[in-house]
Amino acid sequence: MPNIMPLIDLAKNVMSLLDDADNEITPEVSALLAELEQKGIACVAPLCDVVDELKARSNARKEKAAELSALAAKDLQMMENAKKLIIKVMQVAGVDKLDNGALKVTLAKGRESLEVTDESLIPDSYKKLTVVLPGAQAEFVKDVLGESIIKMDMVIDKTAIKKVTDENIGVAGTQIVRNPYLIIKG
Repeated sequence: MPNIMPLIDLAKNVMSLLDDADNEITPEVSALLAELEQKGIACVAPLCDVVDELKARSNARKEKAAELSALAAKDLQMMENAKKLIIKVMQVAGVDKLDNGALKVTLAKGRESLEVTDESLIPDSYKKLTVVLPGAQAEFVKDVLGESIIKMDMVIDKTAIKKVTDENIGVAGTQIVRNPYLIIKG
């Protein structure tokens, strides 16, 4: 049986070469793998050590990626808060555009969207109901109510509400809102 230390070094060299070659099987890697194969069953333990080391390295990198992802999400939230403050300042100042040559900031009004403030006040004529039933009861329901009832879920028809809503008339429990946003260039 061969000495284990040279096998450990050989296995680590394979890992190092694979790392340097972005996991490509180069001629050098192939030669080392062939050398390991010739050692027979004795190379299994050192290769298992390599597998363990790679697994630990992978887990550490995943943890680091999760930390960096959390920091990036925090940065994005801070950016959104800064944008909200800029919007508020521009609205209070009554300014839609700032231009100092290198920096151009435009406050866009945003599209109109419908916000539901109190679903219970919305008339049923602006709601759609769908029903979900177990398959075993489907035939009974089809016989009694017809094919149209297969699921139950109350949904507000915002499109229908927007069609009848203008500046003077609205539907109870809803309001038209605009979400302003910034266009920053420079």
